[in-house]
Amino acid sequence: MANLILGMVKDYNYDQIQPFLDSLSRVSWSGKVVLFVSGISSKTAAKLRQQGVELIYFSQHYPFISGFDNLLQNLGLPEKYDLPLSLCTERFVMYYLYLSRFGREYNRIMLTDVRDVIFQKDPFAFADQGNLSVFLEDKRRTIAACPHNSSWIKRSFGDLVYDQIKARPISCNGIIISPWLPLLDYLKRKIDLIFRVGPPGIVGQGFHNYLVYTAKLPQLNIFSNESGPVLTLGLVNNYKQNAAGELLNESGEVANVVHQYDRHPELAKRYYSSAALRAGYLQNWKHWCLRPLKRFPKFYYSLKKIYHKVWQQ
Repeated sequence: MANLILGMVKDYNYDQIQPFLDSLSRVSWSGKVVLFVSGISSKTAAKLRQQGVELIYFSQHYPFISGFDNLLQNLGLPEKYDLPLSLCTERFVMYYLYLSRFGREYNRIMLTDVRDVIFQKDPFAFADQGNLSVFLEDKRRTIAACPHNSSWIKRSFGDLVYDQIKARPISCNGIIISPWLPLLDYLKRKIDLIFRVGPPGIVGQGFHNYLVYTAKLPQLNIFSNESGPVLTLGLVNNYKQNAAGELLNESGEVANVVHQYDRHPELAKRYYSSAALRAGYLQNWKHWCLRPLKRFPKFYYSLKKIYHKVWQQ
């Protein structure tokens, strides 16, 4: 059976996705890429399809993708849900619905961020013993050292759970690799927490770290950032590379996958085109400058339409 890479793209142009696909095309792997997409132009969609990517359009309304409503009751999901979910959390509902129907067709599955991920080797080329594999960030930065991760866990589970796991390194839920059944079990547990515990709008990484560190997952591999196949650079101050420019973990091995490389400006310039860099700057501007205007919905959405018309290619 083939492997599957599954991700989500919203409001990106092709230049921002290109490092992900170009780097994947240069490694030896076998499988299929499926992206849930929203807010992309027809030009970007056409380029993605030319690369062999299957596109599934999603909306902001639960359950976000069409054609899966008949699965909701069978999977124990609410048939209606009106409270807000963050985009980073919505994707796990979509992944669960899609994999409940199609996951058995694949050997191993990678759930992944897209814009800030590149491939240096086959992402599936490591031993997992049939378990769900999760990947830690820099060992020097614990949950307690990150105000965002601390807040997500405290708001959902309280100080008692937070005190139990606060000394652990952060596990990033931006990349997860697993056979189908352990991944489906993980997604089911995570989504149960999303709907049962909340609170609305919270980011799914708090639930992820709760599951990873409270013995809730029966089939689990935890790979360190320093020696594992995924290298997450967001919290790493000084990264290593070999003479060929390949990025290395602290053990000196070429990482299969590199995540959050764009937190280092020199790496962002290496992999992004000038158009992609410009789009990233504009999206940051939109996030920080337009966000307060959400209190005035008509004005806010008018400005968003102008942004997409001018910049999304």
